Formats: sequence, structure tokens, C-alpha cells
Amino acid sequence: MQHLLSKEKYMELKAALIKYNSSFDPNEQRIIQEHTERSWDKLCREYFTSCQQDPQWVKLHDLIKDYEAVTSFNMENHFRRFVIVQGDNYDATSLKLEYDPSLQQECRDMYHHIDEYTKNANQKLTHINSKKYVFRKNAKIKKIKDELSTHQAVATRYAALEKQADLKRHYLVTNTAEYEQAKIKFDQLNKQHANQIIARALEVNPGIICIEHNADFVSNDNDYLDSSYLNQACNDIKDIIMEMIVLDHEAAHEQENGHLTK
Repeated sequence: MQHLLSKEKYMELKAALIKYNSSFDPNEQRIIQEHTERSWDKLCREYFTSCQQDPQWVKLHDLIKDYEAVTSFNMENHFRRFVIVQGDNYDATSLKLEYDPSLQQECRDMYHHIDEYTKNANQKLTHINSKKYVFRKNAKIKKIKDELSTHQAVATRYAALEKQADLKRHYLVTNTAEYEQAKIKFDQLNKQHANQIIARALEVNPGIICIEHNADFVSNDNDYLDSSYLNQACNDIKDIIMEMIVLDHEAAHEQENGHLTK
């Protein structure tokens, strides 16, 4: 960030920060704060647009999101049942979703034996249909078909989950290094865009340096934009300026002491 700002700009920002912190007029500070808040929302939208228009940013963003979506898969989350949890008082009970290994095993068995189950069910249907008279024939046929449909649906769902688990294992082995490198490049690119946005903004609105920016997200038409990189870019400059002010005070104090000792 330092190379994006001139020495003159740092001096201008230092003067603005000193003036803001020295002001005894609460209305003046309030006006600056309100104006900064409006400006900050606009900067966040500009930052977001700038990132989205950068092909490299989009590529890294999609790669990272894809990896995280795939590797965040947890098989156990799909096999949970409600259990009754007893509270401190005998009458105080609640329901809690917990992983049920027996449910997963049941579904796994259906998946592994679906061909055999389908074959047996079809044989039963053929046997029933071959007879002229079967007590409650239609009800029995419906029951067999419903159970077969349920087993097939469970097997199909479990197959999809197995596919996701396999993909997760593949990503962890083959894509983790690429993901970690992408995260580093993505972080650098976000900082680059944020620094450029803040540098341009400070040219016309030095007041934004006076406010500590710490909100992780800002709202934008029911959407939430990550403002952490803008926060950091602006706060880093403020830290530099605060250090300049401290050094000025120390230099002035040393100079004053030097005159007193003469």
C-alpha cells in the first residue's frame, strides 16, 4: 500500500486524522462518521465489482469454492435421527439430531444388495400374477412394489452419497496442494484490489482514515459483501499514520528536553 500513496498524501492524511481527533465539536465528528459510512458502503460495492471483473480472481474464487464444497461433505450428516434428550428436570426433555450408525448400515446394506432385492421382488410379483386367485392380490402387489420403490430410492441416494465421498477423497489427495496455492494467490489478489480501491478513495475522501473499520460484512440490497480486506487496507494506513504522529511527538519531546538541558 505504501507505494500507492505519495509522501504528500500521507502528510495530508495525518493532518486530517489529527484534526478529527482534536475536534471538540461532536457534530463535526458525527458528520464525518455518517459520510464515511455512506462512502464505505459504496467502496465495498466498488471492491466487489472490481474483483468480479478480474478473470484471475473469478478463476481462483471458483476453484476455492469448488474444493471447499466438495471436501466439506460429511457422510454422517445424512444419517441422523432424532433422539430424546433428558434434561435436569424429569419433565424437561428435548429432541436432538444425532448420527445413527445403524441407519447408515441399513442404507448401505440396501445399496449393496439392491440387485438381489429387486430380483426377489420381481419373482414374487411374477409368482402372484401367475395365479388366478390370490387373497388380497392387489394389496400384496402394491406392498411389494412400494417396498421395492423405497429400497431403490434409498440405494440410489446412498450411491450418490458414496460418489460424493469418493470425490472428496480424490480432492483431498490430488487437489489440496492446488487449493492451498490458490488460497495464497487469492488472498494476495484481494489485498491488491482493496489497496487500489482505498488508495483511489483517499484521494477524494481523506475522512475515511479517521474511522476504525472492523465490520466483516456490509449489506448491499439483501446481499452481504466481505469488507475485511478493505478494513485491513484502510486500517494499515491508519496504523502507519498513527506511528508517524507518535514519532513526531517523541521527536518534539526530545527537542524540548534538549532545550531544557542547555
